[in-house]
Amino acid sequence: MTITITLPDTILEQANAFIRQSNTPLDEFVTNAVTHELRRQETERFFYEQTQRVQPGDFRAVMAKIPNTPPEEHDRL
Repeated sequence: MTITITLPDTILEQANAFIRQSNTPLDEFVTNAVTHELRRQETERFFYEQTQRVQPGDFRAVMAKIPNTPPEEHDRL
């Protein structure tokens, strides 16, 4: 599939500099960039959905199970 996109000059200049330096074809660079952004949005959506499943008292209930003791020697700052 062929598409046409319009990029701001500064972005295009940066992309061209990277492409020349890394010897990466433009189509591969754009594919990687789009794939990266899609995965980032997918991850963001996943974590948002997970937060919607948590009840306000859940965190405190879990934390209440942890004993209130000083950290072990190797865990101290």
